[in-house]
Order: sequence, then C-alpha cells, then structure tokens
Amino acid sequence: TRLRYGTYERDMLASTIGFQNSAITLGQINDSTVLTRYGSKGRMGESDVLQVQSDYSNTFNWGGKKHAVLTGVDYYDDDAKRNQNYANTTPRPTTTVGTSDNGVGVADGRAPVQWNTFQARNVGLYFQDTISLTDTLKLVAGLRYDDFKASYRNPNGSLSSDRSDSLFSPRAGLIFQPDALSSYYLSYGTSYNTSGDTYQFSPGLSNSTARSANTPAEKSRNIEIGGKFELFERRALLGVAAFYSEKYNERNTDPDTAAQQELLSGKRHAAGMEFNLAGRMTPKWEVFFNHTWIPDAKIDQSNVARNSTGTGAQVQGDRPGLTPKHSGSFWSTYAVTSSVRVGAGLTYRGKQNPEGQRSYYASGFSTVDAMVEYAFDEKTSLKLNVSNLFDRVYADALYRGFYTPGAARSVQVTLKTRF
Repeated sequence: TRLRYGTYERDMLASTIGFQNSAITLGQINDSTVLTRYGSKGRMGESDVLQVQSDYSNTFNWGGKKHAVLTGVDYYDDDAKRNQNYANTTPRPTTTVGTSDNGVGVADGRAPVQWNTFQARNVGLYFQDTISLTDTLKLVAGLRYDDFKASYRNPNGSLSSDRSDSLFSPRAGLIFQPDALSSYYLSYGTSYNTSGDTYQFSPGLSNSTARSANTPAEKSRNIEIGGKFELFERRALLGVAAFYSEKYNERNTDPDTAAQQELLSGKRHAAGMEFNLAGRMTPKWEVFFNHTWIPDAKIDQSNVARNSTGTGAQVQGDRPGLTPKHSGSFWSTYAVTSSVRVGAGLTYRGKQNPEGQRSYYASGFSTVDAMVEYAFDEKTSLKLNVSNLFDRVYADALYRGFYTPGAARSVQVTLKTRF
C-alpha cells in the first residue's frame, strides 16, 4: 500500500516573445533586432492532492493451470483553487536579441485573485491474470475500471461545469518463451481520456465548457508485437517492438450544433517501432539505449477545414503535431578505477510541428549530458552531473502561437550515503 499527499502552489506571469517586425527573415536577424513582449499568460493555483494505491499479487493453480494474479485499487483526489486567465495590462518594454535578458521588469499590477474551484476524484479497480497455458506459452488478460467525477465552479460559487465517467479498459496478450534467453509477445490494450482534461473545464474559453461537458471520453487502442532477448551471457537485454496506436473517437466539432456539443467522430493513428538496449557490455562498461521510429502518422478523420491561407488547425490527411519521426537517447558509463566512474549521453528529437499548425515546425535537436562520480566507499559517493553540456538552444514544448525553450546548461552536485 502506498500513500502520497502533496500541497502545491503556483504563481506565474509570463509573456510570449516575438519580432517587432513580423516580416523579418532569418538572414536579417542580428543582436540589434527588436523583440516585443506580447500580452501575458497568468496562472495562479493552490492544489491539495491525495493518492492512495494498494495491490495484491500471488500465484495459484486453478483448473490445472498456473495463474499469476495482480489486483488492486487506486484512489486520486484533487482539491484546487485556480485562476487561469487573469491579465496584467502593464505595458511591457521591448528588448533586443543581443540583450534579451536585460533585467528590466514591470510592476505586478494584478487585481485581487478571483478563484475558480476545481474538485476531481477518481477510483480505479484493476485485475490481471497471467495464465501458463504450456511451458512456453502464457496468456495475459486484464481489466481496469475507473469511476471519475469532477466539478468546476465560478468564483461566486455557481456551477460552471461538472461531469462523471465510468469506463472499462481491457487488455490481453500472449507471451511465447521458447528458451531461457528470448521471449516474444503480442498485446492489445485500450485507454481513454475524459473531456474534462487540461483547460476543458475553464470558463470563457470559446464556450468550450458547454461543448465538452456533454461529450463522452475519447478512447484509444494500441496493438504491439515484439521480442526481448538476453545477450552477452545475460549481461544485456535487447528489446524490439512494432506498434500501431489509434485514437478512434477523437473530439471533433459538430458543424451544425457547435455551441452545444462536440462529436467523437475524429480519428488519428501512429505506427512505428521501438528499440532498446540496456546492460553491462563488460565488467566496467554499461550502456543504455532507446529509439522510437514513427514513419507513419496521420489524421484519418476530421471536420476541421483548412483556412484560406492554408494554415491553422491540422486537417484530415495531415501528420499529427508533436509527433517526430525519430526520437531517442543513448547513455554510457565507464568505471575508470574502482572509485571513479564517468558517463556521457545524447538525447535526440527530430523535427516536429505544433498541434494545430501545419505551416511551420521546430528543427530537430540533440543535447549532451555528462557525469563524473567518485565513491568514497561502498556507502558514500559524490556525483557531478552536467545537463545540456554545450548549452544547446532548442524549442522544447511547442504551442500553436509560441514555444518554450529547452533547459539551459545546468550543473548539479550530489552527495549520497546509505545507512
């Protein structure tokens, strides 16, 4: 049984940055190019979160077959006060590319906080059974049930929106283990996300509350086939898998009654492969590698029409946003001596476009991390980690109108001891 309780506070006021001359080209940008801070993104919140999970596992012999059972329950409760839309109208000074961090600030200028209140509760029950059909073949069958309730109230206490969902998520699979060093599997599973996620409960967002409050949950399904192999005298594990993931009832606008209802008529899919390797190549050398390749991804059904300039929200036939063809990481460590261990790694993500935009994209990027660790003895060690070693500038989180840059180079020193 696991119990976790947390209290979180958030207070953020940020501006999106753009060129004062929107027609500027890449070759014209220099240190004197003027940047403008547009509007404000204000977010405040106080949230109390309670999470409880308890599970039970055991093996039994039923009907002449061996069964490995896993079952349990989890509970999640979120009690929050939020203000997602406040604005600060204080004029923002311009800056330049060469002096973007010039230390100039503005007064807060916010009115007293008007809180919206959000309460959500989810109870999940799950059961899974792994049945040994033969010495080499196993059947996996599982079922999860979730009961979700949430309500969002305006500052005056009036009900803005509420919803309730009760959904089952089944899964099934086969595992074939012809020998002690290899196994092959085929799996099928479903999942869902309710229409109350992210900002869908927020009042005033283009009437999204009215549309989504009556919309059932979106559902997805995933099919995967793969294998796992122990290599180098069982010092390393290699995994290879092919997958097909489909969201088959995505929220979609009803062109006839858009103000009252959304439809679950949209569909999109992604198909690709995953590769991972982890283990100790030699007594001193460890390697961790993973790579995801998604050559095929497409919005299969959508009511969204392309606008007159050919930009805007993605339409049927487009590749979904935030879906790079290649992404992965590589990390390796080497024990130079019995006390000193060094490591380095590479993280890569290919180019991708924001969700809802088809006319521009963020370039692919790679970042390098490094580490040095010194062990004083078996219990105590000192570790130096440097993230983004070469201080690479790249677009990390992508939004329709702006992006957030990736974390700059950072250095962390950790002293660890066990007792």
